[in-house]
Amino acid sequence: MKMISPDGKVSIKAHPSKVESLLNMGWKEEAVHSQDKVKSSSKKKSKDEVENGNT
Repeated sequence: MKMISPDGKVSIKAHPSKVESLLNMGWKEEAVHSQDKVKSSSKKKSKDEVENGNT
């Protein structure tokens, strides 16, 4: 799990067994964006579709 220091200057990947103790020392969980949720809003067109104007 990614953790960020109390002053916000240091980011580390903490072992799950250490997360609770880091939280007690003022560290915070760093927001991690899942790549599964990020989707492209546009679809790529094939070369023929672009040249011929077909969709």
